[in-house]
Amino acid sequence: MSSLSLENLQALVILAFTTIGNGEPSETWSIIASMTRTVDFLQLTMEGEHAKTRYLVSTTPLSPPRDWVQEEERRRVFWNVFNLDRYCSIMTGWSAGIPSDKINRRLPANGSYCPSSMGGFSYAVQATEYLNRIATCFLYPNVEFDDQQQVIAWLTRFKELDLQLVQ
Repeated sequence: MSSLSLENLQALVILAFTTIGNGEPSETWSIIASMTRTVDFLQLTMEGEHAKTRYLVSTTPLSPPRDWVQEEERRRVFWNVFNLDRYCSIMTGWSAGIPSDKINRRLPANGSYCPSSMGGFSYAVQATEYLNRIATCFLYPNVEFDDQQQVIAWLTRFKELDLQLVQ
């Protein structure tokens, strides 16, 4: 694992899920943190046509995907790291390592040959993001309830989240 590659990232995803499955989630946080930085460096937060270099030194961490299968593989690796990052955030109360506003990536394909419908993995990604928003807003609120402006802002976030969940 001396280089940053998609294969190494896949191995870390398997290791993280295995460690969590063995009942040792606290040993996983450093792996998840490493994966979130690797995802950022490999520019997996962006779909191929939206990827742009934002580093001082020009880098090309991954070659363009050969076909749609390789693009879908990258997409699924990213969303697995995203889910693990949100899991870590929810369990610890820390902020997420991958900010939602920096993601410009399609959800995973359905798995069938009907591209118009969403698959189960896509729904799991959305549910994880909503759970993270709920935890951030309600379980770990950063609100001084003596300050009326902060309470109003918190209630506004509550109403926005409620509207998103109802849709």
